[in-house]
Amino acid sequence: MQMRDCYRAAERFLYRYRRNKAQVAAYEEGCAYKADCMGGEGVKTSGISDPTARGGMRLAEPPEDIKVLMDWTWAIETAWAGLTHYEPQKARLLEAYYGLSNMSGRKREDSLKVRLRIMDELHISEKTFYNWRNDCVGAVIFAAIQKGALKPY
Repeated sequence: MQMRDCYRAAERFLYRYRRNKAQVAAYEEGCAYKADCMGGEGVKTSGISDPTARGGMRLAEPPEDIKVLMDWTWAIETAWAGLTHYEPQKARLLEAYYGLSNMSGRKREDSLKVRLRIMDELHISEKTFYNWRNDCVGAVIFAAIQKGALKPY
């Protein structure tokens, strides 16, 4: 996998962060409270069953699609937290440009308007904006590699 493919994958998950996080939360809530989020599993017996244990097992071993979303959510949140701690202006760029803090995210069509607003808010040039955006996406890529969500080699 080439670096531009890693960059595209990271941006795809950044744009879908809120939707993916909501999916993960719904899965976790379903496993924790209903304890039968997959449904239809197991054998009906007259023995004692433990729905809480089944829910815990499903949380420990989620389906592959949910695991991918969990890994990418972890990678984005880890990169965001690191940037917030060490480089708060870049964290603000990441948060505002990709709509991480907005419940509805951000539409791709609004990128020019958002980019200009961020450049004005942070008092940076266009070149600095793109350099910082690349740094932010790079931080997400490295966190995704660390978590195993992205395998560049």
